[in-house]
Parts: sequence; structure tokens; C-alpha cells
Amino acid sequence: MQAIRRHSGPIRTGEVMALYRAHGWGPSRATARKDLQYLARRGRLTEDGAINNRSYGLPKGTS
Repeated sequence: MQAIRRHSGPIRTGEVMALYRAHGWGPSRATARKDLQYLARRGRLTEDGAINNRSYGLPKGTS
């Protein structure tokens, strides 16, 4: 979540994968997508866009 907070604007699955790789992790695209969906279901992120073009952001009022 700290990396998402530091990121300016919405974040997408590919950006999460790049973050994982930068830290030495090698999950699949599906794992990165599921991690973002999990955070959205818990109310930690908001979802925007169509399923094949989804982006995630912080809920209003959080930083």
C-alpha cells in the first residue's frame, strides 16, 4: 500500500508487476490482478474502468 500511496494517479496491473519485479518477486499477471482486486474488495482501493482496462486508486479522503 505504501508504494500505491507514493504513486501519482491510478495504478494498473502492469505497474504492480513491475513493482513486484523490482523487489525480486516474480508473480504472474493474474496474481498481481488478484492482489489489486483483493484490496478493492476490502475497501483499500477503488476500481475504475472496464474489466480489460481496469485501474485502481485510493478511496477519496485517503493518502
